[in-house]
Amino acid sequence: MPKDKKKNKSTVQDYAADLDANVMTGGWDPEGTWHRIHGDGKSRSGGRWHMETLKSKDKSEYWARVRQDSRDVLQNFGPYSSEPSFAQIVHDFKAWAG
Repeated sequence: MPKDKKKNKSTVQDYAADLDANVMTGGWDPEGTWHRIHGDGKSRSGGRWHMETLKSKDKSEYWARVRQDSRDVLQNFGPYSSEPSFAQIVHDFKAWAG
């Protein structure tokens, strides 16, 4: 009989504390599509949280969001009027997460 998978007990604050903008990569194209950021600590959180980016189709707004359990949007960040750095997104997320 297979063992039950242990539930990840990390908190959103743990995820925020582990974020390092210097190792994060990702893009904004194509416009109008959410893109997962790499290096955001998904694996350390057991996949419980991940970050995504979006550039609006008319290229006037940039958004980031954090999703919980790959389905629920935990928080949106933006709109930014120009492409924010990962450092800015991490700063905004950490300020929100506390």
